[in-house]
Amino acid sequence: MRSFYKLAIVFLVILHVISILSNVNLSGGIFLAGIFVGFFGLNVMSKGFQRVTMLFFILGIGGLWWYHQSLSVWMESFNNMTNFIAILVVMQLFTIPISVGQYDQVLCCWVRKFCKSSGMLFVFTMLATHIMSSFLSMGTVPVVINLFQDTIKKQVQKPKRFIATAVSRSFTLGTLWAPGAATIFLVGQVTGVSWPKIFIPSLLIGLGGLLTSYLLELKEGHISNQVNEIKTWINEPELDIKFRNRIWHILLAITGLILLTMLFIYLQLAASSEGIILSGLIVAFIWTIALGKEAGSKKYIKQYWEKDILKAADMAPFFVAIGVFSGAFTHSGLEEVIELALQGYAEELGVIMLFLIPLAMVVLSLFGLHPLISIVVLGQMLMALHLSLSPLVLALCLNLGSSIAYMLSPFAGIIVAIAVLIDSKATEVAIQWNWRFCTIYFTVGIVLAYYLGEIFS
Repeated sequence: MRSFYKLAIVFLVILHVISILSNVNLSGGIFLAGIFVGFFGLNVMSKGFQRVTMLFFILGIGGLWWYHQSLSVWMESFNNMTNFIAILVVMQLFTIPISVGQYDQVLCCWVRKFCKSSGMLFVFTMLATHIMSSFLSMGTVPVVINLFQDTIKKQVQKPKRFIATAVSRSFTLGTLWAPGAATIFLVGQVTGVSWPKIFIPSLLIGLGGLLTSYLLELKEGHISNQVNEIKTWINEPELDIKFRNRIWHILLAITGLILLTMLFIYLQLAASSEGIILSGLIVAFIWTIALGKEAGSKKYIKQYWEKDILKAADMAPFFVAIGVFSGAFTHSGLEEVIELALQGYAEELGVIMLFLIPLAMVVLSLFGLHPLISIVVLGQMLMALHLSLSPLVLALCLNLGSSIAYMLSPFAGIIVAIAVLIDSKATEVAIQWNWRFCTIYFTVGIVLAYYLGEIFS
């Protein structure tokens, strides 16, 4: 079953790529592949995502059937989110060059060279997580923690808190702007704002969050900028200069991914999601070929097929189900009902909606509702209200709310993964160690979202 499931996912990606390059309508094939991925993938999913996915399939299919929608609407609904499945699969390709080039050792080398205090180590851990999460997604978490954990344990008084705050904050802040992040893609889908328009203001909000995190930890005394505070590295072999300089490969890959995506969209060769798919394929292919002579290339390509491609397993059927639900909601006429019922209240609330949107997402996440679901449900309702705020401001507020929800909810996958890896409780990671930061970041983020949204609109 797993082999057929993997083939279905690859077939789905191939259909999307052919559709982009040839401009041929392959919605029928994508529809069939989406059905196979959506339903047969349920057996591969974790139980948590399985229940939510089945619920959205029932609601979506029930809505389409109840309102007697045409075959074209059914196809549109099933195909709604399949392009993001293609993005997930393509982004996992980056695990091949990362593994082949031994970039974990490169990061280790740079830690030894530049991190002379706990403050510098905190900044480097955040930046490494933030950058790598832009294309490795959840795969970044075990890499960074396994790489830095021993060093941090030896040099920091509260290593668990140090690792948890640095990784959880920088990872979730990366979802604000990363081309392959689920949140920014869904935000763009429901608000109609393209990724290039969201990218720069979201990146600035993310950098503002990283700075806020650093200053808060410094003020509370959890880190220090005292030079030589960290002990000198003893008996550590020096890496070859060429090997150390491979840090620039990572930065070049991310820059190339972003610029290529923007170029494809600017030249109108592809839409936002299509541009990300093409850019990801090109950059991952060139990077892998450039490292082709390195030992272990075939081993990691095989590992990608056997293991890494299935990292999209939890998300692929989920996105098909979300697409079906979203399509059913859009074509049901409920948007007009909600608009008539809530328009007066929305006009009265005005700018207060800036605070209510992310706050609602955070509260819902504390009760176990996944931020991706909140984006779809709240986003469609908000767009139906035709608020006086620009679509970009609404998109940034949804984006901000999801990043805080990921950080503060003990049910979030990223929080659970960190808690397991550092042998701590999810409530400690999410609430005890992050609530102060989230409170400050919420205020800072709202201000930035409003003004940056107005400026870039």
